Amino acid sequence: MVADAPSRFAPNAAASEHSVPERSDAEACQVAFAGVLSACRPPAQRGETALGALARQWGLSASFFATPTSVFAAIEYGNRVSTRLVRIEPGDVDLNKLVLLDEALSDAVAGRADPRTARARLREIDAETPLYGPTPMIAACALVGVAGARFFGGGSRAEQVAAKDAAGEGVDAVGGGRVGSVGRGGGG
Repeated sequence: MVADAPSRFAPNAAASEHSVPERSDAEACQVAFAGVLSACRPPAQRGETALGALARQWGLSASFFATPTSVFAAIEYGNRVSTRLVRIEPGDVDLNKLVLLDEALSDAVAGRADPRTARARLREIDAETPLYGPTPMIAACALVGVAGARFFGGGSRAEQVAAKDAAGEGVDAVGGGRVGSVGRGGGG
């Protein structure tokens, strides 16, 4: 995820009495969405489009540029332009978080969540643990190896070698911290 996770959701602006979100709340939430969305690894164009729709919903003029390790956000209101760089730590695709984030983003774009509510939801999503622990992750890697060997016409020996190699990659991924070592609901 983003390297400076505790401060990623700053600034902590005062509550707004109006139905239109306070600009600093909307801007901070926009930047937080950029960080969490990009960490879930959607296609760059999809992320940029979603962030643009959110900016329009909250009355911001904004543009985004996503790379595999960062998101640049230029948010304009009035005569002020705020340019932010959000650093994204290298990682794997987390489809569960991507689904949860898509729901939160849809709620925000549809006006069912203001910036403060959306930021609280982002914190919950960011804190989610992986759905599966290390044992099912390693087993899944081995099964993918077997399926690949079978797909490419390998016999039982090729399947055994592929299973062993792929399981080894799974062990490296789990041991190297690329996937969570504690999960909900699955072995380990």
